[in-house]
Amino acid sequence: MSTPASPHPTFDAIRAALQLPDTFAPCGRGWDESQARYAREGDGFLSREFAETTCAFLRMAPQVAEAFRHALPLLHGNDALMRLAWHGREVLCRHAEDNTCSLGDWPPLPDALGEAGRMFYAFVFLSGTPRLRQLHAARGIPEEVTADTLQDIEVWMRTHEQEHGCLGFEHNDWMMNRFREQLYQLGRLQFDLSHQKHNYHAFRNRETLEVMVLAGDGMRFRADGQCADADGTVAVDGTWTAHLHRDETSICGCPVTRDGAARNEAVTLPSDQWECVLAPGDPVLYVHIPASGPLDHAACVASYQRALAFFPQYVPEHPFKAFITGTWLLDPQLREYLSASSNIVRFQRDWYILPMLGANDHQTIERVFGWSVDDPRSFPAKNSLQRAVIAHMDAGGHWRGACGLILPSDIGRTVTG
Repeated sequence: MSTPASPHPTFDAIRAALQLPDTFAPCGRGWDESQARYAREGDGFLSREFAETTCAFLRMAPQVAEAFRHALPLLHGNDALMRLAWHGREVLCRHAEDNTCSLGDWPPLPDALGEAGRMFYAFVFLSGTPRLRQLHAARGIPEEVTADTLQDIEVWMRTHEQEHGCLGFEHNDWMMNRFREQLYQLGRLQFDLSHQKHNYHAFRNRETLEVMVLAGDGMRFRADGQCADADGTVAVDGTWTAHLHRDETSICGCPVTRDGAARNEAVTLPSDQWECVLAPGDPVLYVHIPASGPLDHAACVASYQRALAFFPQYVPEHPFKAFITGTWLLDPQLREYLSASSNIVRFQRDWYILPMLGANDHQTIERVFGWSVDDPRSFPAKNSLQRAVIAHMDAGGHWRGACGLILPSDIGRTVTG
């Protein structure tokens, strides 16, 4: 007996119709199930009314809303692309937790698909908005937080414009934590539910409340206190290894200064006077700084304070012990070039800065000059920050990102406006 023909095109047929590369082959997982639902539920999928009301909910700028409006007929005019978009929505909404079947791993669509291809992932993430609204509503999260959290659709569309000269979307991996209910935007900053992945241990003096961070056992550093693999090379000469030992009476290790340099000397902290307040693996909030305007210090402080109230109320299963970040903005060398009143310097002062493994200048160049700049020294500097970055490199210096730590109890005590 012959097998009945499938009532919908196979994934291989869709790949052939859209001329998708072989890298798309793993993306077909669950195709038959998603297409069966498309036949039952897909009527009106990504309708004009849905796109317009969702863009309005997300407070999209007129230019961005118009990009959705203009590309939508092109998407609807291509049945293979519409079916692939529905499948992407199914993967996003039904399998967001499955890292073996993640929309974040889908590659860019071929250039030959033009505007509809460039806007494809923006439409897929737009289509996932109702699902995230449902998840947030079940927790009682205000809708303004949902809308703010999904504003990154527009942020990354503008990043595409900066990179390629037109609105589009291709940085899928950056969006996934929102749909896994792991990332929330609260005012200026975003907070990602995570765990402390760096090999640093923070201790607080029970009486004075002083905080000291000790490097993890086995970490290797250069003579200047930076990680041995900083600046794109692995130092051999002059490096040293940190040791950390704890017993019932004391903690002995190598301290890291608040300005981000490990010291090749041992300190001993009496256990009855110092308590461990952060260790590797502890729950934390990883702070992201979206490229959505000035890094206003008061706005950042307001975000930290909102997070202190928000997560215990709406996500109590993640009792975070600290704010953690890793960013070019925490490079202490920036203080040598920027005024003490600059937003970046004021941002740095809130953080206990820590050396970052593999620290290099990639993110600094990317954020200060743009995604397409390979050598900033050939770039016409347009502002004081760009001139500072170039001057430092011309003098033979290296820029490097750094990690940072803020303990919740320090918000409002050491963090000031």
